[in-house]
Amino acid sequence: MKKFGRDHTVLLYADTGNEAADNYRFIVQGAALLGVPLHIVRALPDWAGGKLITPYDVAMNSGFLPDFNAPECSSALKRTPLNKWMTEHATPDTHIVIGFSHEEVERAERMKKRFPHKRYCFPLLEKPYHFHCEIERELKSLGVEPPKAYKLGFGHANCNDACLMAGKGHYVNLYLKKPDVFAKAARFESRFRRRFGRTIFDQTGKYTLFDLIRDYKAGKLSRLTLENKHTMCACGVMWEDGKEG
Repeated sequence: MKKFGRDHTVLLYADTGNEAADNYRFIVQGAALLGVPLHIVRALPDWAGGKLITPYDVAMNSGFLPDFNAPECSSALKRTPLNKWMTEHATPDTHIVIGFSHEEVERAERMKKRFPHKRYCFPLLEKPYHFHCEIERELKSLGVEPPKAYKLGFGHANCNDACLMAGKGHYVNLYLKKPDVFAKAARFESRFRRRFGRTIFDQTGKYTLFDLIRDYKAGKLSRLTLENKHTMCACGVMWEDGKEG
């Protein structure tokens, strides 16, 4: 914001319809701290009849569970509404500021190569580099607590900590820390399995979230699996998938 000034800066947030309440607190506090307008965009696809949709709705409608090669929910719930807003409000001279961290350098490079005409800015990739712990300390010093998901041991704060692309360690942690959210995910998986014959971790539909917790309680999961709660979310931002809506 120092680079462009308050009067020339707006914040965009794509609401997936399945976010933790604390995320909204964090976003509103952050916008207030910066003193710039916050615009929340949401997906209203034709097939939903004008209703807000969630990642579960996207999966049930498409018949596909998202993965790193085809993050369908990210495309429908984030990229499409963000692209629409940008088409209506941005200009070719608009700078698009994205908070990719040092762990996501390749994503930034892909975006610049695919869309050289877009004016991207990646402040966290500029030297001196800023790491997660430093950002967290700075936020706290300014009176803004990071999303609670990080305190609970999750690697990101998306989709109420029930990302459909998360790993087994993530879902064990979800079961332990947010059992109500885990139960909702398991109910979705049961519906999806009955209709499409697949589960979150198994294309054949034989291994469910309940089986995962059974194996966890029986001590059958490796230490590496249980420690892998910090899987990088594949959710993208506008234009990363090669489509400009």
